[in-house]
Amino acid sequence: MKTFFEKYGRVLVPLVMIFLCGQALGWALGRRIAETAAKPVIAKPQEWAGQGMERLSADLGLTDAQVREIAPIMQDTADRIYKERRRALFQIHLQTVDVHDRIAQHLSPEQKVKLARSREKLLNYTEAEFSDLLQEVKKAAPPAASIP
Repeated sequence: MKTFFEKYGRVLVPLVMIFLCGQALGWALGRRIAETAAKPVIAKPQEWAGQGMERLSADLGLTDAQVREIAPIMQDTADRIYKERRRALFQIHLQTVDVHDRIAQHLSPEQKVKLARSREKLLNYTEAEFSDLLQEVKKAAPPAASIP
């Protein structure tokens, strides 16, 4: 009588090998995709303006004089886009804090403690990352009314 391995070994060994190769390939591709996805496309406005000028110059065949005239426009646009992007990210963080506040009433006391820790971390990060925008908000806010 044949053992289990003798009976099914010719099928199981190739299947296990295929499975292990798939695992290794999936791991390698997953790492590469994760690394690519984690990197911001363009981090600074100067990079965006520079890359935009390179594309425009190549696509349109701009002269040196045209590049000098267009470069300040591209830089101004890049600066405005960067500021708006930061404001949008700031608003997203504020909305996330708001979600913490709104869901707290639906949680158990233990969950509320964990949520409070999460909210505190988020606030600390938001204050550190967007301190410049917080200063703008404070400057724009009307002075607090005094209570007699």
